[in-house]
Amino acid sequence: MRQIAPSILSANYIKISEIIKILEKKGVDLIHVDAIDGVFAPNIGFSPKFVKEIASITDIPLDIHLMFCNPLKFVTLYIDAGARMISAHIESLDLASAEKFLEIVEERGILKGFAIKPSTEIPEWLNNLLEKVDYIVPMSVEPGFSGQKFIPQILSRIENFNILRKKRGYHYLIEADGGVNKENIKSLIEKGVDIFVIGAGIFGSNDIEESLEYFKKIVKEDGDKFG
Repeated sequence: MRQIAPSILSANYIKISEIIKILEKKGVDLIHVDAIDGVFAPNIGFSPKFVKEIASITDIPLDIHLMFCNPLKFVTLYIDAGARMISAHIESLDLASAEKFLEIVEERGILKGFAIKPSTEIPEWLNNLLEKVDYIVPMSVEPGFSGQKFIPQILSRIENFNILRKKRGYHYLIEADGGVNKENIKSLIEKGVDIFVIGAGIFGSNDIEESLEYFKKIVKEDGDKFG
């Protein structure tokens, strides 16, 4: 089942409790939370304390995207704070540290994934670990800020991950993150995306509830067409 994951990096933080209530009312599947160290990407994201506070007021699963130079140092802090799924960037990992990341997350019983910058070539070690991951995030913008323009060349990368999992019988989900909007969401569905991270496309709207309804309707109706 395809899922909608509103990215609260684009939300009004002052009204976050009110926004969470709207997301619950509309029945969203996940809440996407960007954790950024200010070095890996040029922005500061949400702390473990913030994640814990969000987790205390909602049962919606939290999808944590670690944009850290040293994800192993912080992964358990975010898991303890309430993450239900968590991804780290392959640019901050090698084979040994990637395996350690998977081991840590696996032991805690939540979903584990890897994110990839648009400009990064896929390392061979990632191909060797794809059977062990629960989801993969081929980003369609450079990490850091919401509201960036979608990079259409990433559609072929997403398609390749979809083809590969079918060919090898892998079970990872594909998460689209970066510039997802009304103009490209159907193309993402066609390429095999399972989780749609949407920030400005929802929170930049004059009517958050209407935007959520639109995306949920498109994901279900067009998703049913492509299985």
